[in-house]
Order: sequence, then C-alpha cells, then structure tokens
Amino acid sequence: MCKFADRDHKNIVSWSQADRGSHWAAHDAPGLLVADLRQFFGGLRRR
Repeated sequence: MCKFADRDHKNIVSWSQADRGSHWAAHDAPGLLVADLRQFFGGLRRR
C-alpha cells in the first residue's frame, strides 16, 4: 500500500495495484478493473 495513503487514511478496506493501465483504468485495462470490482464487492455479499 502507498505509505501516504496508509498514513492519511486509517480505514482503507481494500488496496490493489495493477501491473498495467493508468489513471484511466476503465479505458486502458477494463478487464483488470472489472476483476478488482468483483473481488471487492464479492467480499461484501451476505452468505
């Protein structure tokens, strides 16, 4: 995790870094963005 994000925000519940893409992840690497969203929201589902 980015040391500044960890320092400034103590309640971060998810952090991921991709090996490709950029600030515009939805355009540059949409598959990675979708996988990241599915992983995050999949963990919030009630079982």
